[in-house]
Amino acid sequence: MKDPVSHFPLPSSRLVGVTLSMDINDKIKDLPAKSGVYLFKDDLGRIIYIGKANNLRSRVRSYFQSPGIDISPKILWLRNQISDLDYIVVNSPVEALILESNLIRRYRPYFNAQRKDDKRYPFIEITVYENYPRMRIVRRARNKKSRYFGPYTNSSAMRKTFKLVQKAFKIRTCKYDLEKPLSRPCLDYHINLCPATCVRYIDKQRYNQLVARASQFLDGKTRELLSSLRSEMEECSVKLEFEKCAIVRDLMKSIQIATDRQQAVTKPGEDMDFIGIHRDNDMAGISLLEIRDGKILNQKKFIIAIPLKEEISLLLRGFIIQTYREGFFIPPDVYLQESPEDQEEVEDFISGMRSGRVHIKIPMRGEKKKIMDMAVTNARLHVQMKTSMAKRNMEKHKEELEHLRSILSLNNIPHRIEGFDISNISGKMAAASMVVFSDGEPLSGHYRRFKIKGADKPDDFSMMNEALTRRFRNLKLGEMESFREKPDLILIDGGKGQLSAVLKAARDMEIEGIPIISLAKREEEVYLPGMRDPMVVEKDSPGLKLLRQVRDEAHRFAVSYHRKLRSKKMEVSILDGIPGVAKKRKETLLFHFDSIEDITNATLYELQELPGFNRKVAEQVLKYLGSK
Repeated sequence: MKDPVSHFPLPSSRLVGVTLSMDINDKIKDLPAKSGVYLFKDDLGRIIYIGKANNLRSRVRSYFQSPGIDISPKILWLRNQISDLDYIVVNSPVEALILESNLIRRYRPYFNAQRKDDKRYPFIEITVYENYPRMRIVRRARNKKSRYFGPYTNSSAMRKTFKLVQKAFKIRTCKYDLEKPLSRPCLDYHINLCPATCVRYIDKQRYNQLVARASQFLDGKTRELLSSLRSEMEECSVKLEFEKCAIVRDLMKSIQIATDRQQAVTKPGEDMDFIGIHRDNDMAGISLLEIRDGKILNQKKFIIAIPLKEEISLLLRGFIIQTYREGFFIPPDVYLQESPEDQEEVEDFISGMRSGRVHIKIPMRGEKKKIMDMAVTNARLHVQMKTSMAKRNMEKHKEELEHLRSILSLNNIPHRIEGFDISNISGKMAAASMVVFSDGEPLSGHYRRFKIKGADKPDDFSMMNEALTRRFRNLKLGEMESFREKPDLILIDGGKGQLSAVLKAARDMEIEGIPIISLAKREEEVYLPGMRDPMVVEKDSPGLKLLRQVRDEAHRFAVSYHRKLRSKKMEVSILDGIPGVAKKRKETLLFHFDSIEDITNATLYELQELPGFNRKVAEQVLKYLGSK
């Protein structure tokens, strides 16, 4: 496993104190003795650590205490990196905790323990703030007015749940603007997946009852839900409403099938979370067991990067304040293997999110201790699996890099590979990308992109020359971390012409000692300097697989930046005359379609499904462009 802070300078073993600039010394002296959040910055002004304090003055001073006091490795690391600090004062320790949570989520500082593998986990969102709420799958919980369920670490299981809820409760998933009813229902109504809210075949009160029941089901409140449905079915029987009775019966059957697979582990009606953690060197595994109505509803597993060997109590605190948010169901009891740091404040924090008291407990014996042990075991197994996968990937990348060194006759293994590509449309809004792979793995923090300045016609050679000239200039200046490191290999997406343009840039900038090659897409041909014909490399060889991965990532990154530039180019556009299509909607159209022709040829359904669109706007777009 790599040292998580290996790219930072190691602090001297003799370092106990630290020499601070007068500016920082003055700031420390002037710090208020109040609750707040402090932000440490490095010499480039980047936020590297965020912490909360009940007393800012004493807490920050503790990082720069006198040499005679025992100092933790964490403080030694930070002392060597801190060049500046900032702070924000709040009214209470709980407010400081909330602010710390928000700032860490926003800035993701390097030295704060961070969840590594949950950025793209999906949620199920129900837009309860709308008159006729809809259900959808999202990647970010953005709207505090919505209800969210998740994140689901198993996307396949989440989609099965989504389909079950849609089929059982008939919650709409369309994006129609329902302020005014449509003339006829959509396809979902005809295949029995929606009660046709769009044409008001169901009244608002009855539909919101379906939404409430769907939320109960997703919250794991199946016992209460089934009890309510039984009462409704009995009422229907008395009133001889047999058709309605059959609908309720089928709904109960679907819920029963889904819940029968769940195993009861505590008393019926109990809602609680168990959070188990296992630390191993520079990472920790966390298992979150969600118990709803006495049954295990879900298990979520996470990996946390630990750059500063944090204590488990601090990791638990950080995990809790990053995980529990408004709009999610929070149980009244949360069980941990040991007390988190600032337990009382953490309880107040999540109680505020729940709008009801939450108690943090440490089980010592009995059934709850067994469940806690199960959560810790799952966390340990998750870390072991991730560690095993990392070792396998390391061996695979070692083979790929050694093969590259051999076939390219390099003096050393190419630990750092930089890939470059160009994206443009007839020379307009041209963009270049630079991606970085370190020991075979993408190093996304070092990715960079260039807006090509000198392009007025489609000339990939000159564009590539400009991009690499700027990259080489930055290598000499060494101002940015991503540009400061010298690559062991540069890979160009293209053929012989692109390679020649880059070699010229290297000569003009007097850059020597960096191997430069190109990889053409069509036949996967590798071009080397000085060779008239491409090198013959086996298609399934380890080295070529890695080169293709770098090339494809450079292409993806270039295209994404080019799309972003296109979306901003809006001053002169045929879209300007479309009624109801302002700046945001034009950006959306230009992002999702490559040309006006593609928009014109799009279907009504494709357009109305775009973010910020509805049926009326989609019809306006097609009507306007069809007349041109």
